[in-house]
Amino acid sequence: AYVGNDFSADNGMIAVYPAGNCTADLAAMTVNVNIPSVQTATAGTFDPAAGAMVAFSRTESMAFKNTTALVKFTLATEGVKSVVLTGLGEEAVCGDMTVIMNEDGTVASVAPKTDGVAGTSVELSAAGDSKLAVGTTYYMAVLPGSFPKGFTVHVKYSADGEMHMVKGYTKAYDLARNFILNLGEFEVRELPTITALSFTADANPGKILSKELYYDATGSGGQWTKYKDAVTPEMTVADGKISGTILYLNDRNLVPSVTY
Repeated sequence: AYVGNDFSADNGMIAVYPAGNCTADLAAMTVNVNIPSVQTATAGTFDPAAGAMVAFSRTESMAFKNTTALVKFTLATEGVKSVVLTGLGEEAVCGDMTVIMNEDGTVASVAPKTDGVAGTSVELSAAGDSKLAVGTTYYMAVLPGSFPKGFTVHVKYSADGEMHMVKGYTKAYDLARNFILNLGEFEVRELPTITALSFTADANPGKILSKELYYDATGSGGQWTKYKDAVTPEMTVADGKISGTILYLNDRNLVPSVTY
């Protein structure tokens, strides 16, 4: 709220809602606001602290304009704590933003602040110990911009938990100011956990050799070089990563033997 008697039509007035982490230059008609990287989920709307609105006027009447783009979605999965959006091209989706106003009170442009701090992910999280509600529509505020490669959406089941992939939106998107991108309803489908993986000769005939040569130092039977059954190497599965060495590889198109 503003209370005062120093208003001048010659100077005009800039207002920002919500008040707080912002600066303004009346002469340049610019406003610097911040889109938080972690936002509090609010049923049916966006986090009031995240969706900054600005106004400029030379009269006693002001019309506020949205500065952000919004991403809208509904969950079909129980127990989700937060949803995380990340640009595939490491685009700035949150952080400090500069808004330039027009004389008529409309927004001329929005862009990441030149010397500001930017983030490449936005997380919308349920407040306190609660979880996001199934069937409820939520919105996250993001910095307007283009996503030539698209973006990904992950969920977390706890505040400090691992991120689980929901979907990759791999086409180009333009999120203009005041635009709402509706992702619709999505469900988290958990991927099975791999406990063991190997490449066997039986599953890959002619690709992984079933025999290997070795040198027999005794030379028994007059043969110094002999064949023996090849040992199929077992890959190591740990911490969500698969590593190891595949011996006797004749072809890169292999069929794995997997245990879940």
